[in-house]
Amino acid sequence: SMLPHSSIAQELQLSALAGYVALLASSSAVWLLLDVQAAVQWGIVASLAWTYAVSQAWLRRAQNRASATSPDYSTLGLGTHLTLLRGALIAAMAGFLVLHNEPRISAAVPALLYSVAAILDRVDGAVARKRNHTSQLGSELDTVFDAMGLLIAPMLAVLYGKVHFSYLLVSIAYYCFVAGLGWRSRHGLANYPLHPSLLRRTLAGFQMGF
Repeated sequence: SMLPHSSIAQELQLSALAGYVALLASSSAVWLLLDVQAAVQWGIVASLAWTYAVSQAWLRRAQNRASATSPDYSTLGLGTHLTLLRGALIAAMAGFLVLHNEPRISAAVPALLYSVAAILDRVDGAVARKRNHTSQLGSELDTVFDAMGLLIAPMLAVLYGKVHFSYLLVSIAYYCFVAGLGWRSRHGLANYPLHPSLLRRTLAGFQMGF
């Protein structure tokens, strides 16, 4: 029973390393376009965001199974790898939080990154279902990366002067919810699962599009 966990841990480590290498290459491109300082700033913020993303996957690695009573998968599966790619794109987008005043880089660049990430949000689950490899891990990461994108993208929109800062109240809703769950747990109160709702996914989708 330890073999699948060991294999998954190795897969996650390789995925994390691949993400850092890709961000390093992207940081080098920023260096060529701008300067060393901009490249370092972009690289640090993007790497911190990617570290958060992979840490969330690492904490949930034992959930790489179809359900709580199902056996563990021996691999992450293509669907989950696409979800991780989505996290990497959102992390790269986060780097532009420190470059929003740079006129030599168009706002279309982070917008394109988020657009691809949003498209992958529709693809990863479909791929997992088609390959009969849906997992609790993939489902939870999907929610985590949705919230991550819906925090960073509006922050950029505010910095670019496209939306009012009050829109960030919507962005922090997920984190307030998670904080509330933690508060209840610390005070010995029970937490209950949310009932399935198509409305939540629909609203999140419209917010991504906006």
